Amino acid sequence: MITDDDALMIDGLMGRLLKRYPECGQVLMRYYTSRDKALMDVGKKLGFGEEKTRQLWKAGIAWIDGALDIRRVAA
Repeated sequence: MITDDDALMIDGLMGRLLKRYPECGQVLMRYYTSRDKALMDVGKKLGFGEEKTRQLWKAGIAWIDGALDIRRVAA
């Protein structure tokens, strides 16, 4: 279960990601909030090829994970 504080932190990180790396942020946002079932459907709607979509998704996940890890270490 995710707490309200955790949800707000993720929301803030997504906002930062969208400003810094908009393409990564768009892929993550669309993939996790839309009704598209496949990552490739998200990529097609955004105009990206299969490989680029996968790379953007992985980069976005890694960026969020890194930001969360820094916060975990600081706590």
